[in-house]
Amino acid sequence: MLQRLHDRGVLDLLRGGLGSSDKVLSIVVDAAKTPEALNATRNLLILSQVMFTLEPELLENIAKAVPNSLAQAREQKPLSLWQLFKKMCSQDTRRALGAMLGVVESFGKSLGSIAAAELHPAESDLTEIDTGTEPVRRDR
Repeated sequence: MLQRLHDRGVLDLLRGGLGSSDKVLSIVVDAAKTPEALNATRNLLILSQVMFTLEPELLENIAKAVPNSLAQAREQKPLSLWQLFKKMCSQDTRRALGAMLGVVESFGKSLGSIAAAELHPAESDLTEIDTGTEPVRRDR
């Protein structure tokens, strides 16, 4: 086994990697300091929290449904408007749409709060008037 690893150059690669481990570690640390890496780490933690809250059966059903639905869509001609309407009247479709709309609504609310924060950055309650008089309390 070691001979095969040597023949393929794996041992030389490992020896080189170990010899330059300080340089590799320095590059990794520098890359981890970037804002993008910090965002990626935070996003990964948030996604892991979402994954921990999902029931495995639900995720398994979604994982099965997506490829099945895509395969059906490739094989069939597009549904007519009437067929689409009939599918929309299905209890299962309405249940899934309700769940998705809840997610979309929550996402929209968060976008609205982010937009409001960008339009009206945090300001002090007290602002000074250029005339040199006392600070005036600003009502919001």
